[in-house]
Amino acid sequence: MSGDKSAMTPAERQAWRSRMVEELGDNEFFTCLGVIGGKHHFLIKATGDVVALRHVSGYQISKLAPQNWWAERFPSDKTTGYALLEVVNFLYRASEDASRQVRAAVAKKAVEKARAAAADVF
Repeated sequence: MSGDKSAMTPAERQAWRSRMVEELGDNEFFTCLGVIGGKHHFLIKATGDVVALRHVSGYQISKLAPQNWWAERFPSDKTTGYALLEVVNFLYRASEDASRQVRAAVAKKAVEKARAAAADVF
C-alpha cells in the first residue's frame, strides 16, 4: 500500500488514495464514522470512544493510531515518518465515504419501506 508515490501519475495517485480509503477506513485501531456538523468522527476500537476532529494535526492522529502505523502506510522522509498531508487527505476522504454509505443505507431502507407500504395498499 505504501511506496514511492512521487513517480505516480495523477490518475495513479487518485487510484491509490481510493484504495487507501477502502482498505483502511475500518482498521484495527479505528473506524471512520462520517462527517457531522463539519467534524470528522472516528470510533476508537480499543476504548469505544468517538473522537470528533474538525482539523487534523499530528497530535490528533496519535489519538487514532500509533505513529508507526501511519508511517508504514503514508511514508515520508520527515522526522515524523509519515506524510501528514496524505494522512489528512485519507481521513477526510474516509469520513466522507462513510457518510455517503450511511446516506445510501438510509435511502435504501426508506425506499424499501415505501415499497412495502405501497404493496399493502394494493
